[in-house]
Amino acid sequence: MKYLLQFSIVLGVYWIGNLIAPYIPFPLPGSICGMLILFALLCFKIIKLEWVEDCSNVFFKYLAFFFVPSGVALMNSMDLIKANLTAFLVIGVVVTLIVQIVTGVTLQKILGGKESWFQDFY
Repeated sequence: MKYLLQFSIVLGVYWIGNLIAPYIPFPLPGSICGMLILFALLCFKIIKLEWVEDCSNVFFKYLAFFFVPSGVALMNSMDLIKANLTAFLVIGVVVTLIVQIVTGVTLQKILGGKESWFQDFY
């Protein structure tokens, strides 16, 4: 019964997120909107962690299972991926480098580290 109640809370917030998402001025999936709402409700202690913790732990335990439909969809799109493999690789490398540079610079700023060679560019 405890899991059913906790799942109902999570599902209710997800449902609210799906209802609100079309009215947000930028494209945001309803599931992400619901997750942000749940995060805010937990932060402001409107929903207590104990109310959703056990159900969330079950979701987390079986998280890999939820990626199976995405993996199957990728396998069905293999021809499209092969046709654009170079673009995917270039985008992946460039985005990875950008993330690493921004993370490194941010961490140096937060930790107050020595100035780096990158200081001249910003």
